[in-house]
Amino acid sequence: MPASFYTSDKILSPAEFSEHTNVNEHFEGLKNAQHFIRSWVNDKQFFDQKTSGSTGKPTVHTISRKNMLASASRTAQVLNLNTGLQALVCINMSYIGGKMMLARGMQFDWHLHLVAPVSFASSVQIPSGSFDFAAMVPLQIENLLQSEAGLQLLNNTEKIIVGGAAVSKELIRQIQPLKCRVYATYGMTETISHIALQKLNGPDRADHFSMLPGVDFGLDERGCLRLKADVTDNQWIQTNDLTDLKDNGSFKITGRADNIINTGGVKVSAEMLEEKIAPLLKGQAKDYAISSIPDALLGNKIVLICEGLTIPPEDLKALLKSSLGKFEVPKEIISQQIPKTASGKIDRARLKRVVHSTQIK
Repeated sequence: MPASFYTSDKILSPAEFSEHTNVNEHFEGLKNAQHFIRSWVNDKQFFDQKTSGSTGKPTVHTISRKNMLASASRTAQVLNLNTGLQALVCINMSYIGGKMMLARGMQFDWHLHLVAPVSFASSVQIPSGSFDFAAMVPLQIENLLQSEAGLQLLNNTEKIIVGGAAVSKELIRQIQPLKCRVYATYGMTETISHIALQKLNGPDRADHFSMLPGVDFGLDERGCLRLKADVTDNQWIQTNDLTDLKDNGSFKITGRADNIINTGGVKVSAEMLEEKIAPLLKGQAKDYAISSIPDALLGNKIVLICEGLTIPPEDLKALLKSSLGKFEVPKEIISQQIPKTASGKIDRARLKRVVHSTQIK
């Protein structure tokens, strides 16, 4: 049976969906999916794709249909995703992750259930039914765990890939009882979605990512990951992702080279510090992030940005000082909303601008 798209009360073929005149009645943003599907149906060979811009100004990359098909086939092979399955598409279809869900569906004749890319903070946003496969961002899973309807959706989905932002240790702990199989993804626009997976729950859960078949990789002199595969036209892609690479080829991303803060001559990873303070801030703040500002004495001083802080900043400073190294302790604490990308990732570039523009007392 050919691929089909389920939107609200309508079931459409790719060709019908691409020409459906009332597509925006269902949810804002579906127009992006329609534009991509129309181009795909018309056999377009190249697509312009904007990056998320979480670490700098968004850029546009041209990606090929050939490479998208190679990426889709690799994922289907590794996760044993057969033709004709029921797939839930609930992530932003403006980004490569969402477009690849559409491409996989059209390549393997899936039945794609398209819903608005919302956070699932409200039970009325949660779709019903059973699904073989879904892609989500961490925030969606976090919110789904909070309601019976959300738990039912998760447990009625066989396999879920989660990406767009790092998966916290707390979220990994919370998903252990789920019946579904959850995989963290590693990839980027330049690699046409993910090129590595990490099983997050169940008896066979892993502590590190494993590259998908056919991907060559290694580290540069900084310890940052570099890789190539058919999806990169066999050209090396150099990342700024600091990587702990194991002898068996598995790996863990420990942070980004461009998020290293040199404070008093000591190099501190923003991501690793965030992970370290996570248990200390549990119940003390709704959300948090680490950034820095220039300092005459230290070169840069570490700043902790908190949303919904429930204790006085001075008490929090004392708590952090008792558990962190001398140069890891934030010198300032700012109460401020943390800018995020559409996938829920900390927008580091905007965060730095916010911190720099905030008057610190």
